[in-house]
Amino acid sequence: MPSSHDEFTAACELIPGGVNSPVRAYKSVGIEPRFVASASGSH
Repeated sequence: MPSSHDEFTAACELIPGGVNSPVRAYKSVGIEPRFVASASGSH
């Protein structure tokens, strides 16, 4: 399974900043976003 870093690097090649919203731009806080394959429950 690819790491979040690998997924973020790939996303940066397709989407400026790797995310589709400036609100979720993690660069301003010095971290990379987490990529989750699946989850269950509401939280």
